[in-house]
Amino acid sequence: IGTVDPGRAVVIETQVRVVPSAPRGLRIDNQAILRATDTHDAGSDNPLTPLVVGDPTPVLVGGGSSLVAQKVGAPSPVRVGETLTFAIHVENVGTEPALDVRVDDQVPSGTTFVAGSLRIDGATATDAVDRDDADTDGTALHFRRETLEAGDGMTLTFQVVVGDTALVINQATVGSSEHSLLTDAEPSVAGDQ
Repeated sequence: IGTVDPGRAVVIETQVRVVPSAPRGLRIDNQAILRATDTHDAGSDNPLTPLVVGDPTPVLVGGGSSLVAQKVGAPSPVRVGETLTFAIHVENVGTEPALDVRVDDQVPSGTTFVAGSLRIDGATATDAVDRDDADTDGTALHFRRETLEAGDGMTLTFQVVVGDTALVINQATVGSSEHSLLTDAEPSVAGDQ
């Protein structure tokens, strides 16, 4: 696109045609990467998912539910003996409700779960299997939501104390009656983060 002067903006629009044989519910992700001399690459971000940073913009063929998820830990870096808070953001970017939404996670190796730290959208959840949407036995964590409406999201948090370990690696599994995915701190890079 050439040189863009300070204070100026450039909008690039594209159009694509979906083949008629594409199945209903197929998710097509699109993400642009801006590359410029003397600066870091910058990826576009889905404006409909403010809690999930750096994710592509999806389009669902024929509609349906579509979940995106991101997990972050803070503070980072963290020291031995400090409390680390994990936040898992799950959003339904589809056009229909996601049913039987679940998040399953393991307390990371080298850490200890902080009893009573489960939160759903900031509200305290008990550790026990009961009427709220979360439970844990101290090693495995489970969050459940019967329905996550199109356009809605939820934030799940819990805390651990870091033991004598050099690296804390953790990734959750997010699913619904139609989808399953892994959380990533960096959605554009696969694997444990």
